Amino acid sequence: MKKNINFFEKKIKRIQKQYFEYLKQKEQLKPKIETLKIIIVYIVFGFSWIILSDGILSLFVKDIDIYNKIQIYKGWFYIVITSILFYLIIYNKIDLFKKSLDTIHKGYEDLSATYEELTTMDEELNSRYEELQLVLEKLRQEKELSDSIIKNTYAVVVVLNKDGTIKRFNPFAERLTGYLENEVIGKKWLDIFIPEDKKDYTRELLKRIVNGEVVQNQENKILTKDGRIIDILWNNSVLKDSMGNIIGLVAIGIDITQMKLLVKKLKHLAYYDTLTGLPNANMFEKMVNEAINQNTDKNSKMALIYFDIDNFKYVNDILGHKAGDILLKKLAYIIKTNVHFPDFYGRMSGDGFAILLKDVSDENNIIKKVNELSEKLGISWNYNEHEYFITVSKGIALYPYDGKDYETLLKNAETAMYKAKESGKNSYKFYSKDMYDKTLKYIEMSDDLRKAIENKEFVLYYQPLIDLKTDKIVGVEALIRWYHPQKGFIPPLDFIPLAEELGYIDEIEEWIIETVCRQKREWEVKGFEQIKVSINISSTTLTKEGFISKFEKILNKCSIESCKLEIEITETALISDLQQAIEAINRLKKLGFSIALDDFGTGYSSLTYLNRLSIDSLKIDREFIRYIEDENRNERYIVQSIIKLAHDLKLRVIAEGIETYRQLELLKQKSCDIGQGYYFSKPVPSEEIEKMFTSN
Repeated sequence: MKKNINFFEKKIKRIQKQYFEYLKQKEQLKPKIETLKIIIVYIVFGFSWIILSDGILSLFVKDIDIYNKIQIYKGWFYIVITSILFYLIIYNKIDLFKKSLDTIHKGYEDLSATYEELTTMDEELNSRYEELQLVLEKLRQEKELSDSIIKNTYAVVVVLNKDGTIKRFNPFAERLTGYLENEVIGKKWLDIFIPEDKKDYTRELLKRIVNGEVVQNQENKILTKDGRIIDILWNNSVLKDSMGNIIGLVAIGIDITQMKLLVKKLKHLAYYDTLTGLPNANMFEKMVNEAINQNTDKNSKMALIYFDIDNFKYVNDILGHKAGDILLKKLAYIIKTNVHFPDFYGRMSGDGFAILLKDVSDENNIIKKVNELSEKLGISWNYNEHEYFITVSKGIALYPYDGKDYETLLKNAETAMYKAKESGKNSYKFYSKDMYDKTLKYIEMSDDLRKAIENKEFVLYYQPLIDLKTDKIVGVEALIRWYHPQKGFIPPLDFIPLAEELGYIDEIEEWIIETVCRQKREWEVKGFEQIKVSINISSTTLTKEGFISKFEKILNKCSIESCKLEIEITETALISDLQQAIEAINRLKKLGFSIALDDFGTGYSSLTYLNRLSIDSLKIDREFIRYIEDENRNERYIVQSIIKLAHDLKLRVIAEGIETYRQLELLKQKSCDIGQGYYFSKPVPSEEIEKMFTSN
């Protein structure tokens, strides 16, 4: 029950009044005096009655009998009179006593009621006090929490007065700016932290905030003590007094300097190549689209040139990706320094680059620029003390004839570039309509090759190797065939170069090795241990890291001895990097493999290879065997010289491509060791070659 202070003041005054009345009555109630008064009254009245009554009677009554009777009545009358007198005296005192008791009782009741009300109020006050204590504790905790947050938060917290003077400055703000709180308290925010060129704007902003405008997520720059500029994202709220008047503001800011740098970096990553620093495919597309949109002159032409490095895959596979990256950077530098505004360029992917030539007058003008660029890009490149000659193939699509949008132009320029590669590389081609069908065929073949690997559409055929002294089969060469579900057999020359270009050759050759090893093991179980199997290995696989270890695992898995296999490598496999090839061959030799140099005589440095390579056999290319019968040609003498040279070097000689009896006889005369060709047998499945083993 809620009671206001006036109520209790009235209660207290009333009780005080009753108490004063009681005190008055108490003053009137003096037991000894009052008792003495009654006795005195009684004595005075008694004596007066006796003296006066007897005197009066003796004056007026002479008769003794009457006198005696009157005396009796006088006694009774005296009793009545004294009784009335005592009654009045005692009644008066008792009434006064009663009033005192009533006053006491009333006061007691009022005091009891007030006590109850005070008790209730006390309980209510206690309850309110406890609630207040809880609120105070909560406020204390919240203050501690807010203080802790302000002190420990990784955000700038600044409290400003309405005039912009600093009232509070948290520890993070101290660490960020280099100023201590006691250095800035009472000073103007604008004077210390705002750069000169931003002061007018910030001053207006503060006015808007203190006038009640809500300003959120506001970016602003501040100065640190050491002169650095930091980007801060601010959120502000105003402080008000009890009357609702704005007295200041609280500003909370997050340091977004690093975030803005990161955004800038991410933007750079989104539009620029991290390796070369050139605009990437996204940026190049954006620039081409802008150039197309800005090209309002119908007579104005543009040329999109797409080019990549010829045989770049071998650079990565043989020299390693680090070397490939160095080469890409070198080419990027050449492009940057030789392509000038308004033309622009970009790295598209891998070793692919593109250039857009703007405002070209005619085809001759384009050819001139392409030739100038080709001279710069066709470089001699030194890496690890070896010199390599780098060439690029280029495809050109003209705007608007070959495409009116970026996608079409780029696609057609790529198509033209692939045509340039087919034409011998290190050249350029303008896009033409007939290229589309060939490109489509290339793409279709690429897709089919991928599916062939996944669906295991390859099979191995085997062609026998004949000892020309005994006419016995001493070995076979494993040759891959692709059986397409719809197109039937596809010859190796149609898909092996493509597999090398696309990077599928590793998977294919791994499958060949495993299949050969399983087949070899099966033949040994059947009793054909003496048959040696030759496997062709490309330069990519030969020098690839981990290839030899993987080969060893397959041998162990199939329980095949390495000496039962011969590895055939071509001269072209050695051209890319002779040193790496030599190291790989030496490792294979240590493991027990025989090594044959295939297609001998078609390369550039055959004698160098014979001198430096640890090989066991030399295979004369079929081009020499084809014309060996013609006495008017030099092939007969070249073959004879190769055989003699090989034998002098303790090498076994294998002639491939024998198709006639006369070729066979001439080779026997010249002491050739092994023969291979359609004269003996075309490549056949394993079942048929087994029949030949049996009849051998």
